Amino acid sequence: MNTDYCGFRTNKQSPQAGWAQVMPLHRMPVLIKTSALIAFGVWVSHGVVTSSHALVTMFLGALLWAALYGINEWSDLRLEAGVAMPNSYALLLGVAAGITTVAAGLISWKVGVLFGGMVVSQVLYCIPPFRAKRYWYSALVLSGGINPMLRLEAGAALGLHSVPFQLIVVFILLHMGAAVRSRCLLRQRDRKLGYAVAPPKTEWFGIAVTILGLSGSFLVCYLQIVPRFLALFVALASGFAVYSWSSEDRNLGQLRRAWLWFAVLAVIFVAFLAFRA
Repeated sequence: MNTDYCGFRTNKQSPQAGWAQVMPLHRMPVLIKTSALIAFGVWVSHGVVTSSHALVTMFLGALLWAALYGINEWSDLRLEAGVAMPNSYALLLGVAAGITTVAAGLISWKVGVLFGGMVVSQVLYCIPPFRAKRYWYSALVLSGGINPMLRLEAGAALGLHSVPFQLIVVFILLHMGAAVRSRCLLRQRDRKLGYAVAPPKTEWFGIAVTILGLSGSFLVCYLQIVPRFLALFVALASGFAVYSWSSEDRNLGQLRRAWLWFAVLAVIFVAFLAFRA
């Protein structure tokens, strides 16, 4: 029996999925990246990456996004795949996100506010009646701009200085390029679901902002806005960008498998920041 859920069609007769589908392993590299962005925010603002507050914030950030990505998967299974997902899953994940945000606020009210912004952003992105993910350009705003900056600023809130403006621009360009690439690879899904599809040639915009982001990354290293040794990590990240954009036949599944190596790089990056603290 098909029913409406906030204006979306769902299929109550579909089999239920379990927690393994709500919390897929391919999200793990992104959770590691969340901790890495927070660590970098602490470090670049002259905070101490190995301090108890920083380490707990990195852990809470990964925990928060595990819950938020779980909510996204829950809504996708229910609204896109027609799986009869229990409301209790979303309730538990929502409670987990709320508790994590409150815990972050106990470390610093600024961190709590930034975590709250992450929750609001994800609700707007995937939960009806908003579900902004129906529009391809929402990924540019949320995944390409707001979400990575909230992670970075959550770390910077524990430091002594603000994040340099040049670095903010570089971060937005890099994440926007990645968001464009992901959405271009989802055109077939978007057409099937009746979502707004990325226009033809959008790839060229994604390639342009990616090149600008990587060039800007090398420039901020050269100008010593950040230490020059970080250019090594930029060079390694450039290899992933080339892989991502190098073939029109590339699919999102292939990129997700490559994310494992990106996660390894993120772990090394955090360890390096801790060593250089």
